[in-house]
Amino acid sequence: MNIKLTHNLKTANHQELLASLIASSEESVLCSGWIKPEGILALAPAIEEAIIKNSKITIFSDRGHTKKNSAGIIANWPAVTHLMAGKRHGTLHSKIYYFQTGNEYTAVIGSANITNGGLSASQELSVHLNGKVGDALQKEIRAHLNELQCHLQT
Repeated sequence: MNIKLTHNLKTANHQELLASLIASSEESVLCSGWIKPEGILALAPAIEEAIIKNSKITIFSDRGHTKKNSAGIIANWPAVTHLMAGKRHGTLHSKIYYFQTGNEYTAVIGSANITNGGLSASQELSVHLNGKVGDALQKEIRAHLNELQCHLQT
C-alpha cells in the first residue's frame, strides 16, 4: 500500500487529483457532505469523460448542504447515481473519494468537500492511498460505502 498526503497548499490540489482519478477510473464514489455548484462544475469535465467511458459513478451528499442547483447539475448526468442524506438519515459529513480500476483502488479521505474551497482554495488535508482490491483497508472502506448506500436508499 502506498500512502501520501494531498493538500491545497501546493500546485497539485484536490481538484486536480480528484479530476484525474475520476477520468481514469472504472468506478468512482464521491462522498462529500457539502456540494456547491462551483465544485461540481470544476469536476464536470472529468465526470463527463468518465461517463463516455461507461465508468460507474456514485455521489453521496447531504441534502441540507447540497447547495443551490448542485443536485440539478448532477441530475443532468443520468448515468450518475446521486444519493442524498435527509433529516431521517442524520447529517452526512464524510469526505471519502474512492476509485477502482481492475484490481487496484485509490482512496482520498480527509477534509475536502466538493466546493471551491474544498477542492482548491481552502487549507484542506487528505490521506491519499493506493492498494489492491481485497486488502484489509479496501474491504473496510468498501463495506462503509456499501453500508452508506444501503442506509441512504431506505
